[in-house]
Amino acid sequence: MPALGTVSPGHHLTLQATMEKVAEMHPMRRSLLAFYDQISDQDGMLRPIIRKYTRHELGNIIDSNVDTFDVCRWNVLDIRDIIGLQPHFLGAIYRAIIHKCFSQVERLKKRMGASGSDLHWWYSFDEAHRLFEDDLFCAAIRDVLKEGRKFNYSVGLTSNSVSDFVKFKYRTDLIEQARTFMFYGDPNAIATNETTLADYRNMDVPDRGVALLPRM
Repeated sequence: MPALGTVSPGHHLTLQATMEKVAEMHPMRRSLLAFYDQISDQDGMLRPIIRKYTRHELGNIIDSNVDTFDVCRWNVLDIRDIIGLQPHFLGAIYRAIIHKCFSQVERLKKRMGASGSDLHWWYSFDEAHRLFEDDLFCAAIRDVLKEGRKFNYSVGLTSNSVSDFVKFKYRTDLIEQARTFMFYGDPNAIATNETTLADYRNMDVPDRGVALLPRM
């Protein structure tokens, strides 16, 4: 029996046949849950995987036939239910969220009329190290960092290690565009730990700043 998550040629045919069934449905009935209900899973391999992306597991984050996404002055999206997904799936969800946020903010600005142009937004991404594993998300964040001033928004990326940002594919762009970095106490930032010191220097942290980290 193939390992869970291994998709065989037979599975591909099953998935294609199910896609054709769903395509024949009324547009308002098409969803991942409908796909889940329609699939013929002979060996019990596909349904457990697909279930993870339906409203059974993730609510209406990526499984809905009605757009209920909206923004107001303060919004929090809880990622506890999706943080365990593989990076390329997690990155895809985040990219969709970024797109939805931007489009909804533009609508909010239009509803506010002239005062809408004065709105400034801050997008904060927690657990950034998980997202940095997806190349497409990294490229999306690079674009977001570069375009922020044009659209009156800023971006926050948080992680628990400076090395995560050193490994970021577009670190040079990050340093250039992000004018503020906040580092918390790090007992490893000592003279004998050359690897950690090099990480901070690669993030353009001056030696006098690094020297304060073990005592913060």
